[in-house]
Amino acid sequence: MAETILEVKNLKKYFKTKKGMLHALDDVSFFIRKGETLGIVGESGCGKSTLGKSILRLEEPTAGDILYDGTSIMGKNMKEYRTRMQIVFQDPYSSLNPRLNIEELISEPLLVNKVYDNKKDLYNRVHEVMDIVGLERRLSTSYPHELDGGRRQRIGIARALSINPEFIVMDEPVSALDVSVQAQILNLMNQLKKDLGLTYLFISHNLSVVKHVSDRIAVMYLGKI
Repeated sequence: MAETILEVKNLKKYFKTKKGMLHALDDVSFFIRKGETLGIVGESGCGKSTLGKSILRLEEPTAGDILYDGTSIMGKNMKEYRTRMQIVFQDPYSSLNPRLNIEELISEPLLVNKVYDNKKDLYNRVHEVMDIVGLERRLSTSYPHELDGGRRQRIGIARALSINPEFIVMDEPVSALDVSVQAQILNLMNQLKKDLGLTYLFISHNLSVVKHVSDRIAVMYLGKI
């Protein structure tokens, strides 16, 4: 049995609204084993995306604990975990800076985390990741608005992969794409998981998509599993 890479214990996330406290996450607990895909499925507004962001502490949880490799990451500086945990967002267009070309977009996480000392190694890695996700190198200087949705999402996946993470939150990564492109991206994700030994938390409202990629599935409803 593979060891547990992520454990979420009694996670809560409340938002203040004019009508009182909104319970986006209410006592959520689960675990994910190394090399596994856990699918989280549920209707819009049930708290799936908030869960994904809370695990990476892009949204700060109200209460509960998140253990990564057996160590609690609550209250910790997340910089050391950012290279190990990444996220691919739902809308590839809104999550990419329109002023940067593909090369610059993929190199951004590498620059922020100071992974390489020189530009040659940096761009070698960028081109290597482009090859891995199936982005033609001739597109290096293209901008997001010049590309279709499938290629934009490949940029998002390439950005996440660039710093060699072990665990990736996939937040509705194919819901904004055409059906034929969805299949390409899902197959790519399955291939990357095999080749790179990745672990996924895969969030979606589409049952057939979740069934296609998941080892286990958790259903969310009104902030609970």
